[in-house]
Amino acid sequence: MMQFSFWSRRSLVFWIVTCAWAVAKAQTEQQSYAIIVDAGSSGSRVRLFRWTSQRSGSHLPQFEEFFSEKKEPGISTFRNDKLSGIKPYLAELIEAAKRQIPEDKHQLSPIYLLATAGMRLLMEPKANTIMDQIRKLLSHNDYCPFYFNQLQARILSGEEEGVFAWIAANYLNRYFDNPVVGKSAGILELGGASTQIAFIPDGSILADKFPVRLAGRVYPLYVHSYLYYGQNFADLWVKEYLHRKNRELTELTNPCMLRGDRSVVTISNLKLTFHGSGDPVKCKTLVDQLVFKVEPYHCYPKPCAIGQVYQPTISKTKTFFALSAFTYPLKTLGVLDDTGVFTPAEAYEAAINYCQKDIQTIINETGREPDFLSVECLMEWPLGAIIYETERQSLIWCARSEMVTSASYKVLTPTGSFVISISIILIIL
Repeated sequence: MMQFSFWSRRSLVFWIVTCAWAVAKAQTEQQSYAIIVDAGSSGSRVRLFRWTSQRSGSHLPQFEEFFSEKKEPGISTFRNDKLSGIKPYLAELIEAAKRQIPEDKHQLSPIYLLATAGMRLLMEPKANTIMDQIRKLLSHNDYCPFYFNQLQARILSGEEEGVFAWIAANYLNRYFDNPVVGKSAGILELGGASTQIAFIPDGSILADKFPVRLAGRVYPLYVHSYLYYGQNFADLWVKEYLHRKNRELTELTNPCMLRGDRSVVTISNLKLTFHGSGDPVKCKTLVDQLVFKVEPYHCYPKPCAIGQVYQPTISKTKTFFALSAFTYPLKTLGVLDDTGVFTPAEAYEAAINYCQKDIQTIINETGREPDFLSVECLMEWPLGAIIYETERQSLIWCARSEMVTSASYKVLTPTGSFVISISIILIIL
C-alpha cells in the first residue's frame, strides 16, 4: 500500500548544506560548517550545520544542525522604499552565526541565502532589486566574514524546492546508503505560497524531469511546484473568491472557517470582515474550483493531476513523506498513529468532524490559541489534491483527499529548512 511520512519544514536547510560540502571537500577529516539563511515567505531563519568531511566521494557524511534563529518578516516585504531595512535585518542573523562558528572557520564556511515562493510572487524587477542588495551586502567581508559568491544568494525555483526536499527526506531515511536495493520515497511539501511534489516513478517521465546527481549516481526525478497552492495563498484565494461573488458586501460568511471565528483582511483596498460558518461541504465545493481535473482531451501528456499538469502514475506501494505545513493539521486532527502513519480516508473524516465545530470548542479541546485553528479546515485538501491519480485503468484520487482507503501516509518531524540545506551540500558533491 502507499504510505505517507510527515515532516515539518526542514527541507530547505538540508539542501543548502549540500552546497557547503563542496567548499569543504578539501578539508578532509576536519570539522566543516555551513550557514543557511532560509528566506521564506513569512520570515528568514538562519541555520548552522557541521559535519566531518569524509575521504570517500561515494558516501555521504552525517550532518548536524546545531543552531537556528528566525527573524520576521520575509525579505519580500523589503521592496520599494523599505530596501534600506535589509542591512540591519540580515546583520542580526549573521551576528548570530558568527557567535556560534569558530572564528578560524569563518572564511572557510559558506553562507547561502535562498529565497522561496514568497519572492517568486514578486514582479521580477522588484525581486531582482532585493536580491542585488543582499548579494552586495554579503560580498563585504566587514559585514559578512563567511565564504560567499554571487550564486549563493538567489531565488529558488519551485522545482528546486521539491528536489531538495526529496534529497533530504531520502537522506534522513538512509536511502542513499544502499540506493540499488532500497526504495526511494516521494515527498509532498506544503509551504506558505506553494506546494511541491517529487518522486521517482516506475516508468518514463514525459515532462517535469529533474535528474539529480549525488555521490556519483544519477536519480531521475519527477518534480512539480504549484505556485499559489501554499497554505497562506489557499486561505487568501478562498477569501478573494467570496469577495468577487459578493462585491457589495464588506462582511461575508466563510464556510472554510470555524463557527465563531472572525478574520479581517484587506482585498482590493477594501477592509473585509469574514465570519466562519463551519460548513465543510460548502467549503469543499468552493475549493474544488481551485483543485480540479480536466477532460481527457485537455490533458497532454497523460495522466494529469491538477488541471492540465502532467504527473506520472504513482505506484500503489510508493512511500511518501508529507513535509512542512502539512504537519500541523494532521496533528491537530489526531489521525497519526504511533509511527506517524495516517490514511487519507481517516484524515478526511476527521477534518469533516473538526470543521463543523465552533472555535471555542476547538480551543477547549486542543488548548491552542485561536489564530490558526480555522486554517486546518483548508489544509487537508492539498495532500490529496497534489497526488491523486487520474490514470483511467488505475486508482482514481479525488481532489480533497478522498483516496482509496487502503493507502496510508506517514509524517516525519525534522524541519523543512534542515532538509534543504543538507541537500545543497549533497548535490554539489
